[in-house]
Amino acid sequence: MDPDELITLRVQYLVDTEPLNCTAMYPIPTRAPTYGFAATMPLATQLSTIIRLLGAPHRLILCIKN
Repeated sequence: MDPDELITLRVQYLVDTEPLNCTAMYPIPTRAPTYGFAATMPLATQLSTIIRLLGAPHRLILCIKN
């Protein structure tokens, strides 16, 4: 893949089990890993890899629906 087609970012997710409690919202993992997003691929096809990388507790089907 051409390096110009790769966008490298740090990825995290927010624990928002209680969205009205602002003190309970914190990013996981605390040291965000980097992921190289392919600019030529849809985000939906890359989402499952990101969720596995993070070990996120969210079900994949709930993330892709919106």
